[in-house]
Amino acid sequence: MKGKELLEEERVSHTQHLNVTSPKPSDNTPARNILASTGGGGTSFSPHFIRLGILGAEKTNKKTVSAIRNPISLCTVTAIASNDRAAVERFINDWVSHPFGGSGSDIAVFPGEATFGDLIESDLIDAIYIPFPDTFQKDLILKALECNKHVIIDLPCGPCSLGDMNEIIDAAKRNGKLFMDGSKFAHHQRTTEFISRIACPDFGPVEQIEVEFSVMKDDARSGSSDELVWLSEHNNVLTSLGWYCARIAVAILEETRGEEDTEAGELMSATVKSISRDEAGNLNEIKADVTFANCCVLSFQCCLGVRSTRQSIKVFADEYSGELYDTFHPHDIFTSFQIHKKEFSNDPMIQGPIEIVDSIECRAGPLQDAYIWRKFGALARGIDDACLAHKLPLRNMNMVEWPEGPAAREANLMLDSALETQAIIDALLRCVEEKGE
Repeated sequence: MKGKELLEEERVSHTQHLNVTSPKPSDNTPARNILASTGGGGTSFSPHFIRLGILGAEKTNKKTVSAIRNPISLCTVTAIASNDRAAVERFINDWVSHPFGGSGSDIAVFPGEATFGDLIESDLIDAIYIPFPDTFQKDLILKALECNKHVIIDLPCGPCSLGDMNEIIDAAKRNGKLFMDGSKFAHHQRTTEFISRIACPDFGPVEQIEVEFSVMKDDARSGSSDELVWLSEHNNVLTSLGWYCARIAVAILEETRGEEDTEAGELMSATVKSISRDEAGNLNEIKADVTFANCCVLSFQCCLGVRSTRQSIKVFADEYSGELYDTFHPHDIFTSFQIHKKEFSNDPMIQGPIEIVDSIECRAGPLQDAYIWRKFGALARGIDDACLAHKLPLRNMNMVEWPEGPAAREANLMLDSALETQAIIDALLRCVEEKGE
């Protein structure tokens, strides 16, 4: 089966899994024509796609297009604002030339950074995508939420603070909209499968988690991930790579704790063991330990620019351990992780425990970035539908929580993980300040 037919088969398969109908538009059908719009803040309750407006085209390219236009994605682009004319033209050309792309006339262009506000207020879009990995655009995020737009940012929230995160989440719930950070690995099927093996009762309580995430600029640029390139150019290793290390540990502890053990993943203490800075004074390497309420210890090491690219996680229980070596960005179509078990042999010739290794293979594809657009589209649409079902007004909702439903429950779990992760990052930032190296 050839490329486009295979992608279409995957699209049908994933659509059936969600029990929704998402017919693919024909190649000559403008995206805007297949989208239902109710007006009133630009919120679409169509069973099709969430309409994205992009703030800035400079950080987008063919890989961005491929992720959004991937058959499993539930999003499409209908507007873009940028002061870089060449970048806008390049994005539209990539969009038109993509196998599942549409016409360039489907994308409204808002020229100049001064038009960001006009795009946010536009009825052409349901959601805002902010691809500024080097800064945290709190004001833009809050404005978009207040204008009844869902928001997704490109990278984790490390550059913000726990107070900023709480303010943004309150605004999202008050306006009945979704806010989502860019931890792409958290939505990938391989991460889910690895954590589900760790969460098996036979594995036992998790005692220690070791994570290493290092990115070399040359390695990142020669690879297939724009996210790695952007991370390699960040000026603080803790608020970029460190966020990933903390985020996956929080995900593991949330999945493995018992129903009554609600505080298992709560932060108890944070210690910075060592740090180093580059010539400009930016934090580019850190080793740290984090202890949680269930006595599990997270030990991680992150490095930007001075070590070869490495990404691994090891999880230890009493008798079992698990390890994954391409933790945040899978390298190939197939990937694998290992589960180790210590067993004692009855053979008198063998002294001490022997180790049994189980290697589990799973698919790494499709493109990891596409999963986050699928998740964002599904949750945003689910929250919109819940608000509509509760007959809530589209503007000035002034809610405390999203209306009850599957999308709200999953979004709340996701935001709880982000808050717990941010609490870890904030605690370690204070340790770095006190260390003063």
